[in-house]
Amino acid sequence: MRRSGLAAAFAAALAFGVGGCAAQTTDYQRAMAEAHRASSAGRFGEAAEAYRRAGTAAAAPLDRDRAALLSALEKARAGEVARALAELDTLAKAAPATGTSAEAAFKAASLRLRTGSEAQGLRDLESFVVSSPESTFALPALAHVLRHKEAAGAEAARSYLAGLAARAPEDSALGQRIAYERALRTESKAAKRDALLRVAARYPYPKGAYWDDALFRASELEEELGRPKEAIALLERLLAERETSDVMGSYHRPRYSPAKLRIATLQEGLGERDAARRTLHELFRDFKHSDLRDDALWREAKLFREDHQTAESCDRLATLVQELRDSRYVPCAVSLCPTIARPKASRAPTSCHAYLLDGRKQGAPESSDTPARSAP
Repeated sequence: MRRSGLAAAFAAALAFGVGGCAAQTTDYQRAMAEAHRASSAGRFGEAAEAYRRAGTAAAAPLDRDRAALLSALEKARAGEVARALAELDTLAKAAPATGTSAEAAFKAASLRLRTGSEAQGLRDLESFVVSSPESTFALPALAHVLRHKEAAGAEAARSYLAGLAARAPEDSALGQRIAYERALRTESKAAKRDALLRVAARYPYPKGAYWDDALFRASELEEELGRPKEAIALLERLLAERETSDVMGSYHRPRYSPAKLRIATLQEGLGERDAARRTLHELFRDFKHSDLRDDALWREAKLFREDHQTAESCDRLATLVQELRDSRYVPCAVSLCPTIARPKASRAPTSCHAYLLDGRKQGAPESSDTPARSAP
């Protein structure tokens, strides 16, 4: 009797909870859900109307403004560009500013760029970068403006960045990006290297958003200037912080594993083949989440094979097949070393491509001048 009574009480409590949750669903929530469904189905006009109703029903000002912003954006998708721009401008100019004001201003300028009012949209974005330097939309706004400036020539972009640098907060995410972009546009290789090194020094790890990009690019320039040892030193300086971050529980920068691979390439170019093999194996061993691990083992095995150390080469290839069974190198490893069996569950290609054997197109891209991240 006692157990059945407890079960009945639990069931009653559960029923009350479910009923209570259902009773708490508001008109705002229902309208927002309806709007999401309509938008996902491509019914943009219907979504805009549902978002409008959600804004009318919203109890909190932030919810009201967010719904109004989404309603305007859906109108733009439905082809009602003029109405969308009018509503976005109203939200952007709200006094005092709301939580959606900056986003509305950015979206309005971007919409003008896409819909035939390019000159005004560009002016609005330039103003936005200056007026909202701390906004999360400041960096994409800067990227839009820079693309248009560069269409007029490199000097136009340099001049714009120089003027903007004097107006943006130096230590903000925007300030860091401006400094990095200016360094990239320095003309001579030596001067560009020095400018990038100043960026790395001014904005060091861990708060420097482009610290690793600056060091990596500077190392490329050192190599182009015929200074491979100096290039290695910069990459090792970059990787020294990775070892610290593992201990301190920080995060992995995207340049770390490409830097390790570049060190091996530079060592090989210097004739330091033993050092290159060690570096490649460290990349495989220590960078557990890198998509370059199979490239590292393959290249290590290749160096052994070229030095007529067949047993060592096959040992590395066996590790590759065992640890990274879906790698594109698996069929090549099997063809080079008859003692290696292809794993049954492997999703690797079924045949070895010739370009992998002769060394062409090996590895992944190791450089990019334009970073795709903002400050941490």
